[in-house]
Amino acid sequence: PIEIKTREFIARLLTACEVAEHGITSVLAPALAMAPRTFGKLPAGILLNKTLNLIDTRKAVSARRAGHLIASVDEEGLGWLAEPDIIVAGNDPDIMKVTDAVFVPGARHAEAYKQAFPDSCAKIVVTGNARVDLYKGALKETYSDEIQTLKGRYGRGILVCTNFGGINSSHSSYSQLCANTFRLANQYRGTKQGLTRLGIGKDAVKAECLSLMNCHELLRSLSHRFPDVPIILRPHPGESSDYWKAELRPMRNIVVTTEGVGQPCVRVRALFTFFIKK
Repeated sequence: PIEIKTREFIARLLTACEVAEHGITSVLAPALAMAPRTFGKLPAGILLNKTLNLIDTRKAVSARRAGHLIASVDEEGLGWLAEPDIIVAGNDPDIMKVTDAVFVPGARHAEAYKQAFPDSCAKIVVTGNARVDLYKGALKETYSDEIQTLKGRYGRGILVCTNFGGINSSHSSYSQLCANTFRLANQYRGTKQGLTRLGIGKDAVKAECLSLMNCHELLRSLSHRFPDVPIILRPHPGESSDYWKAELRPMRNIVVTTEGVGQPCVRVRALFTFFIKK
C-alpha cells in the first residue's frame, strides 16, 4: 500500500525490484484502495504494510482470512524515539497477533520493539528502510536527470524541507488535528497506552506550533542574510503549499516548490540544507 505517492512510490519500486530478483511479483496500489474485499481477489501472497496502527490491524485480519501472510515496515518509527513506551503508544496493541514479521530500520528500534512486545521478539527483523536507501551512493543515478534539472534551475542555494502536516495540513484544519489526537487516545481510554498516546499527541501539537514560528523566523533571517542566494522551500506532501506561498510572497528570493519527488532536491549540493521537523 502507498499512502502518499510523491513520498513513497520510488521506495516501493525499489522494494519491488528487490523481490523481483527472487521471482516474486508485486502489486503496488493506493492504501485506500486496499479494501478488505480486495484481498480475496488476489492470489495468496504477502501484504506489506507501512505502519502498525489500528487500520493496519483491521486490514491484516482480512488479508489473513484470504490466505495472505502479513509483514509491516516501521516507516513512522524513523521519526520516533526508539523507546518501548513510545513504540507501544504509537502502534496498535493487537498488531503483533496478526503480523508475521516487522521490519525495523536499525538495532535500537529492534531492541525497543522487543521490549515493547516481548512475546513477539522472533518477528522483529532489522532490514533498514528503502526510503533511506534511496539517498545512498549506489542509487544516486536514479535521479540524475532530475538533479541536473534542479541544478540548472536554481544553482547552489539553500534548501529548507518542512514537515507541518498537522497544523498546516492540505486536507484538515488545526481543530481537526486536536480532535483526532483525543479520538485516537480515547480508543485506549483508561490504559497506560492511552495516557502515553495522549501525552505524545499534546506534545506533538505544541512542538509543531513552536517549530512553525521558528521556521518563519529562520526563513526571514536567511532571506535577509543571503538576498542573492535562491532559497528553495519544499513542504511535506501533506502540507498546504498555498499557505507558504502567501506567507513568503514578500521574500523575493524564496521559491516554494512541490514539483516531483523530494529525493532529488536533497541530492542537489546546497549551500545549506535544513530539515524542519514538527
